This record gives sequence, C-alpha cells and structure tokens, in this order.
Amino acid sequence: MASTPTTSVTEAMPGDELGGRYRLLRRIGQGGSATVFEATDLTLERNVAVKVLHRTLSSDPAFLERFRNEARAAAALSHANVMAVYDWGEDVRGDTTMPFLVMELLEGGSLRSMLDGGAVLSPSQAIQVGLDACRGLNYAHSEGLVHRDITPANLLFDDDGRLNIADFGLAKALADSGWTEPGKDLVGTARYASPEQAQGMRLSEASDVYSLGLILVEALSGSVPFSADTMLGTLTARVESDVPIPEDVPDKLAEVLRAMTQRDPDARPTSNQAGVGLVKSADGMPRPSALPLVGIEPESVDTEMAPDELDITVIDEPEVTELAGTPVVERAVDVDEPVRRWPWLLVSLIAVGAIGWFAYGEFANAALAAPPVPSVVGLTAEEAVLELGDTWVLDEKLFRDAEIAAGSVVRTEPEAGELLQEGQTLSYWVSLGRPLVRVPDDDLVGRSQQQAEATLESIGLTVGNVEQVNSEEVGAGNVISVSAAALELQTGEPVDLTVSLGPQQRQIPPFSLDTDVEAYLAAFDIAGLGVNRVDEFNNEVAEGVIVSVNPPPNSDINRGESVTVIISKGPVPVAVPATSGSALGEVLDSLTANGFLAGELLTSDGQPGNARCPVVGTDPPQGTELQPGNVITIFLSDCGDGE
Repeated sequence: MASTPTTSVTEAMPGDELGGRYRLLRRIGQGGSATVFEATDLTLERNVAVKVLHRTLSSDPAFLERFRNEARAAAALSHANVMAVYDWGEDVRGDTTMPFLVMELLEGGSLRSMLDGGAVLSPSQAIQVGLDACRGLNYAHSEGLVHRDITPANLLFDDDGRLNIADFGLAKALADSGWTEPGKDLVGTARYASPEQAQGMRLSEASDVYSLGLILVEALSGSVPFSADTMLGTLTARVESDVPIPEDVPDKLAEVLRAMTQRDPDARPTSNQAGVGLVKSADGMPRPSALPLVGIEPESVDTEMAPDELDITVIDEPEVTELAGTPVVERAVDVDEPVRRWPWLLVSLIAVGAIGWFAYGEFANAALAAPPVPSVVGLTAEEAVLELGDTWVLDEKLFRDAEIAAGSVVRTEPEAGELLQEGQTLSYWVSLGRPLVRVPDDDLVGRSQQQAEATLESIGLTVGNVEQVNSEEVGAGNVISVSAAALELQTGEPVDLTVSLGPQQRQIPPFSLDTDVEAYLAAFDIAGLGVNRVDEFNNEVAEGVIVSVNPPPNSDINRGESVTVIISKGPVPVAVPATSGSALGEVLDSLTANGFLAGELLTSDGQPGNARCPVVGTDPPQGTELQPGNVITIFLSDCGDGE
C-alpha cells in the first residue's frame, strides 16, 4: 500500500491547503523568490494560480508589511491586460509564515517559454504583443504603480493569446526589503534592466517602457541586446550604448523601438504614447498570425521508478501480441530469404517467445492480485473518497457541466471494475456544476434596462433585483450599476441591476417681500432649471419685489424645465395733468388726485412765485407719464402783487 507523502512545515507542496481555501494541485513554475502552483479555490470552485513566496522572506517583518501593502494595490487593479490578483494571504505553520498571492490562471504560457522554444515573432505579432503590454502598463501607471521587473517571464497569455502582465507590486516589495534572488545583484532581471535601474537611480514608468522595448527587440531578433557574459558587462553596455535595432525591422516600428529604448528616461514615450506609436507602425502590415503559444507544463520532478513501473523496450525484435490469453510471436518473413537463416530465426523466435511468456505470466499474476476499482459515480466527492479509501493515490480532477450537479463524481480512470495495483494513481472527476460566466459590468452600465436584461440572458445569467433610483448623470431607464455575488457566476445565477429614474424633481422655493431677487433667480440656474424673468408694473407691489412665480412655490418640476418669475416695476405710470391757466388750488388738487406730489412754486425765470398768480406750466410738462409719487414743479406767471 502506498504511503502518504510527508509535507515539510516550511515548504508548500502539492496537496497542501493554504489559508484553508486553496488546495495546491501541481507545481507549474519556480524561481528564486517564489514557487507557483496550479490550485483549486475550494470556495468559488475554480482553478487559480497560487504564488508562494520564499520561506526566508517570512522572517522579515518589514517585508511582510510591504508585501501586504503591495498585494492590496495589485488586487485593486482591474484590466484586461493585467493578470488579476484575486486574493492574498499568509499561511502560518508553526513559527513560519508563508506569504502567498492568488492569481488568475493563464494557460497560454509565457513569452519566455515561447522564445525559449525558438519562436521569433513577425513584426505584426511583435506589435500585437507590445500593444497589449502597453495597454496594461498605461493602466497601471495611471494608478501610480511602476512594475520594475518587466521580463518575458512576466508576460503571460490566456488560451486566446491575450497578453497579461504579472507580478505588479511584488518587485517593489522585494526591492524595498533588500531581497536578492540567487545569482542577481538587483531586483529585475539584469538582461532587461533600464540604464537608470542599472545605476541604482529612482525608477519611474519610463523604466518599464525601456524593458518592454528590449523584449520586443528580442522577440523580433531572437536575442537580447547587450547580453554580455557577466551581469556587470550587460549593465555597463546598457548605460553606455544605444540599443541596436535589427536592420530588417520595418522603419516605422524601428522608430518606435528606438524611442522606447532611449538611455535618457525623459526622452522615452509614455506607455500610452508607445502604444499609439505601435498602432501607427502597423499601417500597411499584414494581420498577425496566431502566436505560437506553448501553454503551461508542470515542473519536472525526479522520482524513483517503482518496480512495477519497469519498462523494457525491445528494438528490432518480433512483436508480441496476445491471442486468447496466450502470447504469440509474429514476424514478417521474406519468402526469398535463404533457407540457411531459418534455424537462427527459430532460435530467436523461441527466445523471444520465452521472454514474452515470462513477462505475460508475471503481469498476469500481478493483475490477479490487484483489487478492482469500486463504483463511485453519482456519489459526492466526500463519499467517493471514503469509498475509495487509501488503497490508491487519489487524483481529483474538477470540471464544469451544466447538466451535472456540483459535487457529484461522474467518472473514474480506471473505470469501475477494472483492476488497479495498490499505490497506483486513481483519477476521479468531480463536477463543479454549471459553467462560470464573467459578469459583464462594463457592458451593462449605461445601457437601457431592456438591453441589459437581453445581454444577461444571452450569456446564461438571469436578472435579479431591479432597484430604481434617481440619478443626475444617467438617463431615465438606463442601468446605473451592477451587483453580483462574485465577478464570475454560474449560469442561471442572478445579477442585480440599479436603474435610473432620471434626475430628481426640483421643488419651487417660496418667496417673500424681503427675498433677494438675484439670489432667488440664481438658485434655479444651480438646480438645472431655466428662468424666464418678466418685469412689469404693479400698483400693489413695490418696485424690485417678486410678484409671482410659475409654477407656484412648493410645486415639483423636472430638471431642464423653465420657471417664470414676475418682478414688479412699481405702480403703473400716469400722465401729468394739464395745468396752464388754472389757479394754483385747482392744480394742486389735480396733481394729488393723480398721485403726484407738488414741488416748488417758481416763476419762469426760476424765482419764487406768487401763489396768487395763475399756473403757466409744470416740470415735467403736462402729458408726461410718471409713476405716482413723483414730485412736480409748478411754474406761476409773474402777475405782481396787485393780481
């Protein structure tokens, strides 16, 4: 019976569960600072990549704090060309803390693996790779993050060839802690270090652009510029010389690469400008062919071969086949072969037959001793594990199927009833339920509710709760936000929508005799309403005072509609009455009756007049329209004292 492997308390191994959630399946990569595993997220039931950092890093409290800060920043990034960081944590084993990152599992492999396999990219393919990388860098740079370690190993692809940049934040945490990987003098692979990085200067976004430029040159030529025998030689050449661009690179593309690899960081384009340059350089080029993705492969591990795994290969010997349970030796014989060779052939046949029979007997005896695989199809994973026991090494494989309930075992390999030696591997497949669908947040926000519901239905999701709220930015009937239990849902699961009712209605404010007219009118403009100001005479309301508002105060009105405000110009104007030739008393009565006030009594030459003299005119003159309350000057004739 096979023994269960023992796991070191300070080293992660396949089969471990980190943080009580992530079960490590297989090791898919290893470097000086970390080991990467393919793992299963037991909570969300999906496969992920888990990077477990070197155990010596856990002894540095300062590094752990930097790691937490950088992990939070990296997890906040969300872009199609940046590897998603789903989670991070620290697995405590005794006195040892193992920091780890949980990331998106990208199965297209890295650019490093592609180049190591002998691939050389065409200009169109290099532009495609560079453009995806520029998009990811531009997003991260806009969020204030500098990668510091852009290398082909950190440029990963999904199954469709979409590039993702990995390890944002990790290089900075390692650099700040003073960590040096074995064989390195600085963080960031020396072959792709920028001149300022080689000189230990402060790094900016321009350093990432330089490294990407070197990678594109390598992808086009098959070699990295300035790769000297020593790290010092590489870095010295990087500081002192311009990067040579291969002669067969098209001129427009060569110009972009030359700009990206300027020794002066201030002379380099931003990641956004570099991306624009790459797009322009593609003008007239053929569409890129599919990238030669290599996929991910488990890291090779040396193991001792068990006796029952012994493989004997016979070259140029007769084929041994089985007929009715008995091994039979067959060999094609040339009919023209001389008869004298037959005795030797017969000896050979007898010898090979004996070997075949011996081997058959040995394996037949072993098969008789092997126990049969029990039937566990239809059981839950937990029930199947109990049923299978510890006779074999169990290998759980997860998959999704819309027709099979989550947690059910659907098949085994070998199948039920077949004989399998103790200690051999028995694989069983467990359904994770319905396939996962990524919630298309960006595609739903801003669309009409009807369009959003149709989109969700088309990808297999359903509409959950629909909440309607007012919004100043989103038009009525359009989606404001999307809420779901996770970024990815099983088909058939609900997505909640928040739908706009449009802007909230405004209420007409009240006014009084003391209301500041200009401030009152400005309030409507601030509220997004139009204002029609009408000034008119009013015998009841003083000049400059609000007479009325339409719609009236406390009424509701939609944003964008208009309000009419009537402002008093004071009383209605009245014509100055005729006064010439009339006695002063009559004139005074007439002025009073029309609401005017009598002013000075003057002669035509401006001297004080005699009240007993007749009136000859007024100022303003008769017929002039004035608002009541105005003062009227009265002119009298110079009739002397005798009149």
